Amino acid sequence: MKKIKHENQNIETCSYSGLFSFYLPLALQAISQSFTYPLVAIVAARGDSGSLNVAALAQAHIVLFFLMTICAGLLTSGMVFCVNREGLERFRILNFRFTALIVFLHILFCTGFFSKIIFQSLMGLNQDLLDPTFLAFVLSLPYPALFNARNTAMVVLFNKKMTGLAYSATLGRIILTLLLSIIFSYTGLVGIFWAVVCQTIPIVFEVIAMNWLAKPHIEEIRKKEGKSASISEMTLFTMSFSSGKVLVAFSSYIIAGFAARAANPEIMLPVYYSTMGLMNPFAFAATRIQATVMTFGHPNARNTKLFIFTVATGLAAGLIPLLFILPGLSRWYYCELQKIPPESIRYIVQSALYMTLIPVFIAIRSYVEGWAAYFKKPIAVIAGQGVYLGAVVSSAFFAFNAGAQGNVIGPVSLIFGNIFATIILALAIKVKESPPTIQTPPPALISSP
Repeated sequence: MKKIKHENQNIETCSYSGLFSFYLPLALQAISQSFTYPLVAIVAARGDSGSLNVAALAQAHIVLFFLMTICAGLLTSGMVFCVNREGLERFRILNFRFTALIVFLHILFCTGFFSKIIFQSLMGLNQDLLDPTFLAFVLSLPYPALFNARNTAMVVLFNKKMTGLAYSATLGRIILTLLLSIIFSYTGLVGIFWAVVCQTIPIVFEVIAMNWLAKPHIEEIRKKEGKSASISEMTLFTMSFSSGKVLVAFSSYIIAGFAARAANPEIMLPVYYSTMGLMNPFAFAATRIQATVMTFGHPNARNTKLFIFTVATGLAAGLIPLLFILPGLSRWYYCELQKIPPESIRYIVQSALYMTLIPVFIAIRSYVEGWAAYFKKPIAVIAGQGVYLGAVVSSAFFAFNAGAQGNVIGPVSLIFGNIFATIILALAIKVKESPPTIQTPPPALISSP
């Protein structure tokens, strides 16, 4: 770190090495969190329906992820309120209520009437995809309860700045998923059912490990007396952080609907989801730029290095997955592991090239979101996310009507969604807004399931 003089203030700026050393652990955490899906997809792809199982599992995860975004604000709320016994107990009640709501909605979506609306009317799945997608969605019923069972332990460890300890449990889940995917694949336990089993067992391990690691620290908080916000106040606070995530998650649902209605969905959907499954971890890593801006940004400095680092990070995140379109690697990963037919490799290459730009624009959007958080402009973030949804839907609609292939609709929509969201965010930051009364913790300490 070095100090520079600016407007009679000492402003700390950071070198590229300092930015990299801060960002890299966050990126690795984001990448490893998303790494379990390709591992589970390997088990699914070896079932009777092959690559169609990969698409079905992805479709089920889209709906499940959309449901889980209702709980997206719980970690932030927990970090704010779990500082004494009263806050801890009220957060546990809040966590249980949100979990019960998600489980109820999940069961509701499994019933005949709602399942037809979601999977047939909205997502437009044909019969080949409908049955395995519905099966995967039903089998994933324990996931919301299991993921939320980690929340209290996670926020306690985060507040203690023991993120490495919390991540060790998550890393254990990833390693166990890797081992089980290999065992299941070589023992013939393959297909949708065993893919879900392969994913569930490591999550149970993570829940047990996380709570065991946090137990002494939870007991310490229970000894602290003090006042806390009411459960209704916690609920409103949580929903303010969840609402924007719901809009972003809904965009994936819309893309899936357009892609499923485009030509040759039985070919293009497996191609799109296999390619996106590899890109997603790196795109998620690009969102950690927000935490970097919160830590190193300064409103009175040019922040040139920070912006250059943002663009470079996005480009690196987009280029790394292109290694897998090289002749040898593409055959091994996509054809042998993901069971994509060799004749579809040309579509894989096409999808991967389009997706190269996605992490770049996600990084730039996260850069602006970081400044919105820095200036305490939550309404700007919500406005940007709303525009993001609108731009994704509009882009997908025009691409579909222009005859774009299903594997192209997604990348094009996501690129334009991020571009327009960034523009609106930048404009909204300049609008005067009353700061929130509750201070939020730095996003660098917040992890996703």
